[in-house]
Amino acid sequence: MLETAIRKAKELRVKFTVVNRNDDIYQICTTDHCGRMLSLELCFYKLGRLPDYNDNLYFSENLFDGLNEGLYSYQFSAEIGWPCARQPHDFLLNPKEFLILEYSDGTTTLLEEVYG
Repeated sequence: MLETAIRKAKELRVKFTVVNRNDDIYQICTTDHCGRMLSLELCFYKLGRLPDYNDNLYFSENLFDGLNEGLYSYQFSAEIGWPCARQPHDFLLNPKEFLILEYSDGTTTLLEEVYG
């Protein structure tokens, strides 16, 4: 059920591909030929393998709302349920609080947005 929800969310969300990484600064661009390029500070907690060149990030509407408000720094945790994350800590109930990370080898990981 979770895998199906993630697959459907990936179809609906805008996909960004990492084109460059320097520590926590990621340069990402859309893959839909719109040419949108962003530089963001992305911090990841409890994630064994950091996103790198050619990995994909699927943004939720929360992330786009933040971008429209001028936020360019985000924190995510691979450990779901951190106290600084919004409840409920469940992708099926609250998908907008999650970033979907898809490594270039096809492995997919859910990352919960962490605040503060």
